[in-house]
Order: sequence, then structure tokens, then C-alpha cells
Amino acid sequence: MASEKHATTVEPIPELGAEQLSKAFAQNHTAHDQRDMKRMGKKQEFMRNFRTVSSIAFTSCVMGTWEILLTSNTSALIAGGLSGLWYQFIWCYVGQTFVVLSLSEMASMAPTAGGQYHWVSEFAPKSAQKALSYASGWLSTLAWQAFVAVDSYICATFIQALITLNNPDYTPERWQTTLLMIAVLVFMGAFNIFLAKWLAFIEGFFAVLHFVAWIPVIVVLWTMTPVKQSAKTVFTEFTGKQMDSQATVL
Repeated sequence: MASEKHATTVEPIPELGAEQLSKAFAQNHTAHDQRDMKRMGKKQEFMRNFRTVSSIAFTSCVMGTWEILLTSNTSALIAGGLSGLWYQFIWCYVGQTFVVLSLSEMASMAPTAGGQYHWVSEFAPKSAQKALSYASGWLSTLAWQAFVAVDSYICATFIQALITLNNPDYTPERWQTTLLMIAVLVFMGAFNIFLAKWLAFIEGFFAVLHFVAWIPVIVVLWTMTPVKQSAKTVFTEFTGKQMDSQATVL
């Protein structure tokens, strides 16, 4: 029923003339923005700061990938060992592919900045649209708040780890971690308030650093590690749990 409803309400997208296109670019809107907003019957309220490259850069920086792995692999190594960590990555990437494909389909149908809560309102049964959209919006907000707290904690521990590397006599204290977290949060808040227009450029810069720095970090860890495991140990030996499947899931 939902596909029939959308099929009857969607009208052909008219082609935009040169004057309209130039006006769109002058307002930091793209031709696709104007077409999508008209198709959904909405007026664009926000200016576009991110383009394709900067959006990819933003996603790469948010995910963290190899930087976060340096501090977040402890539980996987304890629960499943090297094999559990390896096969966990394969499983997660395969599963995440289907999640991304479903999100991209909804984004192509309703490309708004609202994201999940807007999609819930669009595609949920009419009787439950308001309640489910409200719940989705608040859950997304709480998730972002939790993410910011974890992100600031990781930054604080990274700073303390760098201090420890340069000063072996330094002993990290919890209150120092808290103060560093507060400093990181204040910096991020001030940047997003006063320098938001530079966010896309900064994200692009850090994305380049993100990809370029990966190579020397991996090379250093690979060549300077004192103990190297065999391929059999890495790919076939699970540790920490009696059941291999349980270790991989954990």
C-alpha cells in the first residue's frame, strides 16, 4: 500500500533552466536539492555546506575506523582472540552492508536532513507515525549525546597515552581524564558554534590525514612489534571462550 501511495503522489521532476540553476548555486543549494524538495513538497530551509567529497570525509572521520581500533579491540581479543577479532570484522562488514543499502534506499526516496525520524514518519503505518517518529527522534538524539561523551573520553585517553609514551614516569589520573574530556567538549562546542562554515573544509583536511597516516602507523606496528604470531594462530585459534561461535559473537 505504501508503494502505491508514493507512486500516485510523485510527479515528474521538471528540468531546471540555467537561471534557476545559477540561483540555486548562489544560495548554496544544488539542482538535486531543488528537485528533491519539490518532489517532497517541502521548502529548503538550510544551506548546504557539504558536497560529495566533504560528506565522504565527514563519514570517514566520524567512523574513526583504524584510530578507534587501537583502543577498542581489547574486549574482542579477550573474548575471542586474534581469530575472533578477524572473523568479527568480516561478519560486521557483511551485515553493515545490508544496513547501508536499506538506508540508502530510504534516503533516495526521502532525502531530508531529518534522517531516521523522517523516514519513520513517512513509511510507518499511519496510526503509529507520530509515536514512532517521536521515539525515533529522541533515540537518535540520545545516541548522539552518548556518542559525544564516548568520543571526548577517547580523545582524553589518547592524549594521556601520548604523554605516557613521552614521559614513562607519568601516571594517568581519573580527574585528569575528566578535565581533558571537558576541554575537548568545550573546544568542539565552540568550533561548531563559531566556525561551523569551515567544518566541511576541516573535515576534508582530516580525512586526507586519516588516509595518509594509516600507512606509516601500520608499517611501524608491523615492523617494530617484538612478537609476531603465525598465520595459523591469527586465523584458526580462538581463545577466551569454550565455544568458538560464542567468542566470535562477543
